[in-house]
Amino acid sequence: MEDNEISTENGPQEHPIVEQIDTDFIDEFAASLKRVYEKHFPRKGDSWKDCDIEFLNNKLLEEMFEVETSGRWIPIRMGEFVDLALVAAMLWARDNTEFEERVDRAAERLPDDFNPYPSRR
Repeated sequence: MEDNEISTENGPQEHPIVEQIDTDFIDEFAASLKRVYEKHFPRKGDSWKDCDIEFLNNKLLEEMFEVETSGRWIPIRMGEFVDLALVAAMLWARDNTEFEERVDRAAERLPDDFNPYPSRR
């Protein structure tokens, strides 16, 4: 069976999605996030990395409210989506970093001869 085929009771059939998936809009959105982040960086810096996580959670709720109340004028609404996504990205990065730090701290407490798979010695 080829990569672009699916198995059916009548044998292999061409997959309904045979074209390359378009992800350009994700790249464009990411570029918008970077532009907004770089615009605010001189004033705010990396303060989001050290602020209380509850502050970022509240900021996310504020941005969601701003999206909801931004009306239908597309340029304003688009900007609010970018602001919302930027705060979400900050929370994602903080959670990801904190998770990795917790794993590293836990690993440091393990004995040198620790084997998570005892049957594989």
